[in-house]
Amino acid sequence: MANVKCPHCGSQIDIDEALQRDIKAKFEDEILQQKRKWQQQQNEATLKFEAEIAAKREEYAKHLAQLQAKENAFEQRVKAATDSALNSEREKILALAKSQIESENAAKFEILQKELQEKSQRISELNLIKAEMEAQKRKFSELEAENKAKSEIELTNRVNQERERLSKQISQENELKFRQKDEQIQSLIGQINELKRRSEVGSQQLQGEVQELALQEYLRLNFPLDEIDEVKKGARGADCVQMVHTREFAGCGKILYESKRTKSFEPKWIDKLKDDMIGEGAQIGVIVTEQMPPHSPRLHQAPSDASIWICSFEEFKGLCAVLREHVVALAFAKRSGQNQDSKTAMLYDYLTSPEFANQIKTIVSAFVGMQESLNKERNAMERIWKQREKQIARARDGAIAMHASIRSIAGSGVAQLEDVDEILSLEAIAAEGEAED
Repeated sequence: MANVKCPHCGSQIDIDEALQRDIKAKFEDEILQQKRKWQQQQNEATLKFEAEIAAKREEYAKHLAQLQAKENAFEQRVKAATDSALNSEREKILALAKSQIESENAAKFEILQKELQEKSQRISELNLIKAEMEAQKRKFSELEAENKAKSEIELTNRVNQERERLSKQISQENELKFRQKDEQIQSLIGQINELKRRSEVGSQQLQGEVQELALQEYLRLNFPLDEIDEVKKGARGADCVQMVHTREFAGCGKILYESKRTKSFEPKWIDKLKDDMIGEGAQIGVIVTEQMPPHSPRLHQAPSDASIWICSFEEFKGLCAVLREHVVALAFAKRSGQNQDSKTAMLYDYLTSPEFANQIKTIVSAFVGMQESLNKERNAMERIWKQREKQIARARDGAIAMHASIRSIAGSGVAQLEDVDEILSLEAIAAEGEAED
């Protein structure tokens, strides 16, 4: 370091520092001048480019006006020509005008193509940002899952240790008290079971009434022409009587329905329903039960009487329509004059035959299968929608957190948060469109 004494004030001056300040000031001044020169060149280039654009637009307008004038002149010439020359001359003029317009539009198309390329580049940049966001989200999810697993394992171990310690302590200190409590608990369990048994009697009766109402409502809704009569509680007879009517015939026949929701199937129900059918003059009886017979877990005819069907509530929905159609067919056969006895006998034999039973089982099985498939598809779509909503929410939260972290480091140089929200909104709308498709 070299110091010199100022001849004016007498203070010591660092020569190196003074030289550095001079060089730095000179260098900054040169940079400022170059920056101003570059800015001036940019402004001049911009003005020149805008002037060229304006000139091109003026030239285009002038050329278009000339073309319009030429077209008008051609039209005047065409009008003055003969009819035979009119079509030929018009085609030439139109071809020439089309060629000139296409050449004029070529430049315009090139500009539009350039704008499209710029937008494509913008989309590529957005996709790159999205990929980076997805990578950060996956990394965050992995860390979160790992920490959660460690916490759960640690908590489980601590709980098990504490439970074991307390169990040993209580077992040693309160063995006699526990025995006394066990006896009290056993006594209470017996009382609870008795109360539960009493409540189940009323609950089973209520469940049976609910199924009866559901049967009647389904029949009234799907067969508005029929009479659906409920048998009063305590009165003799089945739970529900369906008198079948059509627009052509009234009183085609009766179908009796017996609703059961008990813990086990009772064979005596079949004999009772048969007696009720005789009393009502019904052609077909149906037992809708929650518990099927052990030997036949699916829809089937009663072994002792082919005119009685046993099914579940879901199978009932397909069975009732088929049985009603056959009651109508049987009534039509009885009312037709020709070969009345033989047709009725043949139709009755068919209705009580294994072939008819197999056809009924096939129709109802198809109906139940379609209903189950529909329920599975509905449940699957609801799970997919809920999962996608959670994924979108996690992606948004991760993106906002990452943006906040970057902005806290880089400052105002990072894009505003509203831009990130707009990108996420567009992605969410696109995802919803794909789900609807």
